[in-house]
Amino acid sequence: MSSPPLVTPGRRDESPVLLVVEDDPNVRELLSNAASGCGVTCGMAATGRRARELIKQRELALALVSDSLPDETGFELVHALRTAQPRAQVLSVLSDPSAARIADALRNGASDWLARPVDPVTVAHRVQLALDRRRLLDEALRMRARLLTAEGMASVGSIAAALAQELDAPLREVTEALERVGEGFGALFERLRASWQRLEERTDEATMGELSRQLAAIDELLPIAWRGASRLLHLSRDLRLVSFRGRPVLAPVDVEELLDVAVALAEPELRGRTQLAKRYGGPPDALGDPERLVQVFANLLVISVKSIEKPEAVANQTVVATSVDVSRRFVLVELSDSGARLSPQALSQVLDPFAAAREASTTGTLGLSSCSALLRALGGALELESLPGGGSLFRVVLPVAPSGFKPRSGEGRPLTGEP
Repeated sequence: MSSPPLVTPGRRDESPVLLVVEDDPNVRELLSNAASGCGVTCGMAATGRRARELIKQRELALALVSDSLPDETGFELVHALRTAQPRAQVLSVLSDPSAARIADALRNGASDWLARPVDPVTVAHRVQLALDRRRLLDEALRMRARLLTAEGMASVGSIAAALAQELDAPLREVTEALERVGEGFGALFERLRASWQRLEERTDEATMGELSRQLAAIDELLPIAWRGASRLLHLSRDLRLVSFRGRPVLAPVDVEELLDVAVALAEPELRGRTQLAKRYGGPPDALGDPERLVQVFANLLVISVKSIEKPEAVANQTVVATSVDVSRRFVLVELSDSGARLSPQALSQVLDPFAAAREASTTGTLGLSSCSALLRALGGALELESLPGGGSLFRVVLPVAPSGFKPRSGEGRPLTGEP
């Protein structure tokens, strides 16, 4: 008799999943029946090989593993299971509950043990204890994810604020100096123009040709240098918009103005990889924190462009569109691209409470889960879709700002709290 699958086709069962691995069908049924009263979805396997197949299908909350299986020792399976799924709780079912055997079970990753012959009441009690341990572990990891996200954002904010402050003054000085040099060169150029004929009469042709080329180069390069310095100065000021610290501050915001700032910040990543099209619909002001929204928009742009498999701007397009929903209660910001379609793993990442911890500890940018967490803290949401013809759609949903809303410092929910 084959064991039941852990995944029912077309249905997502949200109850904790328990796997019973036992070659004796009577004991296997007894363990399953005793555990089912704890609100778990049970799967069963008679061999280690079948158990390993089921482990790949679904994340387990708990497993009851016999210490003696037909094709391998139960301790080998316990070790393999804990390696594949470190958060899973494993109870080793021991034929010989001696101190040495219990020590072997624990050494291989078992969190608890049961002795044969099994007692249904004891099984139910131990299963419930194991489920409680798993729940507490998951909650601790969720709190760690939230703290890592908040600490990472505070760190990014501190760095951005310090960098913007350090860049602002020297860039302003460079810009003003280039303006003065340009004005001085303009006056000098006019004087040279007035006396050019006399210079030609007194200077050889080669020298005049070189002088003409040098003046033309200066005339060409000065505006380029000034535009570059001015752009850096504007980017320095835009950088302050992502230097947020502390609690979000809710205020009416023009999402199109914030998108323009986000595009400027993400421009180095976009350049040469995609053609950006803006389709602004002039929606009403949204309610949000401008600093956090710029960070979210900029990171979604970067995530989108990095999904493009063939980074030639001629072949790729990224569209940023704004609108208001039919109820006029929500402002919609939609970012679509012609890159690779989002994988099921990426789509589920937004709801993964542990993804933010991985993002905060391993990357320098926000990922989808962190962007989603920031938006939820502002009363908004992040929706993802894979487009039928290829590419992805990122939709940011924000509440419309109530008329007469006056922002107050500390408004909004802390990022470490529940959405």
